[in-house]
Amino acid sequence: MLDRAVREMKGEVASEETSTQLNLGLNIRIPGDYIAEENQRLRMYKRVAGVETDPQLADVKSELEDRYGAMPPAVVNLISFASLKLLAVRVGATVIERKRDQASIRFRPDAVIDPEKLARFVSSQRGAQFSPDGTLKFALKTMVAAEVMAQIQKLLEDLAGVPQSTTMVS
Repeated sequence: MLDRAVREMKGEVASEETSTQLNLGLNIRIPGDYIAEENQRLRMYKRVAGVETDPQLADVKSELEDRYGAMPPAVVNLISFASLKLLAVRVGATVIERKRDQASIRFRPDAVIDPEKLARFVSSQRGAQFSPDGTLKFALKTMVAAEVMAQIQKLLEDLAGVPQSTTMVS
């Protein structure tokens, strides 16, 4: 918000802020046995939630590993979740939801996706559909948290024509 106000004061065109919701039903909690102090856990949640770029997220990931050691699966999921959210914001996805083995992605009208690639994806996936309100529905190939996020991340990268992410954690 402060950054937007400063840009407006400088006379720069402020891009319209969009919020992106991810409802994936995955464990993205920092366990107490990884970061014992509750205030430190809350601080790390806030740091992850506040990242706006992939390099910032990489810094947070490095800090976690440096201070607390190897990340447990739930923390790996948290970093991957944040990476996916950054990508979703960049390409114009407003909502990404998962219900069991089905996923849906709702795109803004000005989303940065290639309509040809989208049509190719829908026609190649059994049961996939793209509705007039900008929602893509498709089946997930897995139920494993890291693989769910990787599949959605790869799909968004493919549809938007962006290079493969280096932030995703395997």
